[in-house]
Amino acid sequence: MNHKFLEQELNRFIDYIEGARNVSYHTSKAYRSDIQHFIDFVKDQFDTPDIPAEPDDDIGIQYVANLRKENITKRSIARKLSALKTFFKYIQKSNLNFINPFCCISSPHKGRSLPKFMDVETTSALVSLPKEQGGGFAPSRDRAILEIIYSTGMRVQELVDLNIKDIDLLGDSVRVLGKGKKERIVILGPYALEALSEYINERKKLLAEKKIETTALFLNRRGTSITDRSIRRIFKKYSLKLGLDRDLSPHSLRHSFATHMLNAGADLRVVQELLGHESLSTTQIYTHVTTQRMKSVYKKTHPRA
Repeated sequence: MNHKFLEQELNRFIDYIEGARNVSYHTSKAYRSDIQHFIDFVKDQFDTPDIPAEPDDDIGIQYVANLRKENITKRSIARKLSALKTFFKYIQKSNLNFINPFCCISSPHKGRSLPKFMDVETTSALVSLPKEQGGGFAPSRDRAILEIIYSTGMRVQELVDLNIKDIDLLGDSVRVLGKGKKERIVILGPYALEALSEYINERKKLLAEKKIETTALFLNRRGTSITDRSIRRIFKKYSLKLGLDRDLSPHSLRHSFATHMLNAGADLRVVQELLGHESLSTTQIYTHVTTQRMKSVYKKTHPRA
């Protein structure tokens, strides 16, 4: 198999999914990484660049066998196979006789790991912690970030992409542009509203001081848009102060949002809409979490459990 041909097709494929399918930067990056992993495998197996481009039927089986030998998880194997099947289907659109070496390979059953979340008391303590650091730009921004993720359940990248015009303080809501450029409206609770109002005042002061203009909602001290890495750093700073599990991340606030809503009796479809999940089955993972909690409470409290 000609790995140079595959690398050319990979670049065309990435251009296609970013343009025609409007996938996010992170999705595009994941596709490239997974497909490149296979191309690197091909380079190792066939290091002669001028061999025919047509893949042989067994290369897919050899690749999956190699993944298993490297002890790569079932979830990661399934993700790589999905990316590769999509990639080769794309090639086949312009090369009708091109063989898809992964078309008949079934993905391993991934199972589903339960999301990490915090209880209500821990979450409340975490999102309130920046306020204890005093006033000023950074503490007010940090508090607004944590409160908004917990109040709305939005993803970190969605938070990074927010503009000032997306906020409706009078309507207690935020317009979010989610995966696949799909727009949704999420709700701001009173704590998030208070934190956001305070931060917006501090943001105005910073921009006036720096004499710059920007539409981005969340900024760093230089007045430029904050990054997802910065948000993870902010979360880690406060979670470590509380002595929380190092494996927790800002996404744990999103998981906590969904879990607490369902524990309090929220309708699953409402939570699905707020989270921006395309499929209800994705949201149903949180029902497993709440069921586990219910079983735990039952065993601790029922006299015959």
